[in-house]
Amino acid sequence: MTGGETKHALRKQMIEIDRLRFPTGTAVATILKTPGSGIEKARLLFFGMVISAIIYLIQQFPLFGLPHIIPEVVDLGSALHLPEWINLTIALSLMVFGMGLITGRNGLIVLAGGILSYYIITPVVKALGWLPAEVQGAAISSYVYGNMTRPLGIGMLLGGSIAGLILSLPVIAVAMKSLAQASKVKDSNGNNEELPIYYLIGGATLAFLLLLVTAYKLGGLGLGRSLLTALIGVAWIFIASLLVAMSTGMTDWSPVSGLSLVSVMILLYLTNKNVPLTILMGATVGVAISGAADMMQDLKTGHMVGAIPSRQQKVELLTAWLGPIIALTVVGLIWNAYGIGNEKVPAPQAMALKSMVEAVLGGSVPIDKFIAGGLLGFALSLSGVPGLGVLVGLSMYLPMLYIIPYGIGCVVNEIAKRKKGYEFIVEKVLPFAAGLMVGEAAMTLLFAVLTVAGVLQP
Repeated sequence: MTGGETKHALRKQMIEIDRLRFPTGTAVATILKTPGSGIEKARLLFFGMVISAIIYLIQQFPLFGLPHIIPEVVDLGSALHLPEWINLTIALSLMVFGMGLITGRNGLIVLAGGILSYYIITPVVKALGWLPAEVQGAAISSYVYGNMTRPLGIGMLLGGSIAGLILSLPVIAVAMKSLAQASKVKDSNGNNEELPIYYLIGGATLAFLLLLVTAYKLGGLGLGRSLLTALIGVAWIFIASLLVAMSTGMTDWSPVSGLSLVSVMILLYLTNKNVPLTILMGATVGVAISGAADMMQDLKTGHMVGAIPSRQQKVELLTAWLGPIIALTVVGLIWNAYGIGNEKVPAPQAMALKSMVEAVLGGSVPIDKFIAGGLLGFALSLSGVPGLGVLVGLSMYLPMLYIIPYGIGCVVNEIAKRKKGYEFIVEKVLPFAAGLMVGEAAMTLLFAVLTVAGVLQP
C-alpha cells in the first residue's frame, strides 16, 4: 500500500464500514443531513420526534395528577402469571427501540445473549441448586445477574476485546505507520485528513505523567510502584478505549461502567488498596475511555456529512474539558430534581462500585468468573464472527429491561431490510429512528429542568 492508501486504515475499520453503525452518531448525521436531503426525510424525522415526545409525556401523566395510561415499564411476567424468578420486565422506551432500529443485525446477537443469560442460564442455575437457600422468588433473577452473568459478561467483554485487539494488530500497525506520514499526505484540497502521530505520542505521555504524579504525590506510593501504576493505567486506557469504541459502534451500548469497575479492581491492587486514590484514578480512567466512545461517535457523524477528521479531532482535543463540566452539571440537575440513591434514581453503578471495593478489600472478587468469561469471550471473538465475544458479553452485562425493546428494534430493521431493501432503511427508517431517539431524550431533559425549577414535583 502507498501512504495515501494506508493512512485511513484504522479509521476505515472503526468508522467507514457498515458493521460499526454507531447508532447515535448515525442519528445525529441524519438530523444534520435531513434539511438538505428532501422534505420527506424531514417529515419522518419530525414525525418520530413528535411520537416519542408524546409517548414520554403520557408516561409522565402522574406528575400532573392525571391517570397513568402508559407506564414506563411493563412486567409481562406477572401479566402472563410466570414464576417470579423469570424476569420479563420491559421498558416502554421508544428511544431504546430507535437505537435498535438503527443498529439492525448486530443487535440481534445482543438480544440472543440476553435470552441466554436470563432465560437459559438462570433456570439452569436454579435447577442445579446453585443458589443460597435464602434467595427465593423474584430475588433469584437479580442474584444470578449480579453474582454470575454480570461478572461473566464483564470477563467476556475483556476476553473479546483482547481477541479483537490481536486480530486488529496488523491494521493498527499499518495505521500507526501511516500516521507518521500524515503531515506529508494531503487530500485534494490540501488538508491533512489525519492528525500527525506526535499528537498521539504527546497525549499518551501526558496521561502517563498525570497518573504518575497522582500516584506518587497524592497516593504516597514509591517511585517504582507509581511508575508501574501509571504504565498499566495508560495501557488499560488504550485497551478499554478500543473495547468501548467497538461496543458503541456495533450496538450504541457503552460498557464504560463495567470497565471502570475492572479499572478500580486493578488499581486497588496496584495502590496497596488505597481507596481514595483508587476512586480518583478510576474516575480518571473512566472519563478517558468514555471520551473514546464520544469521539468515535463524532467521527462517524463527520464521515457521514463529509467532515475532515483531523479538524474534528483538533476541536475534540481543544474542547474535551467541556465534557466533565456538562456531565457534572447534568448529574447535579438529576440530584436536585430526584435525588440519588433512591427508588427514582437508584444509582446502581455507584452501588456496584461500592460492592467491588468491598469485595477486593474482603478478598471475595469473582476472579474465577472473570477468567471463565474472558476465555469464552476470547474464543468467541476468534470464531470468525467479528466482535462476537464483545457482543455476547455486552448482552450478559446489560439488564434485560432494555435489551428486549432494543432487540425488537433490531428485528424490525431486519424485516424491513428484507422486504423493502437497504435503500428503504437509509431513506425512511434511519430518519424516523433518529427522531424517536431525539424526542424522548429531549423530553427527559426538559422534565428534569422543570423539576429543578420547582414547576414539577418528582
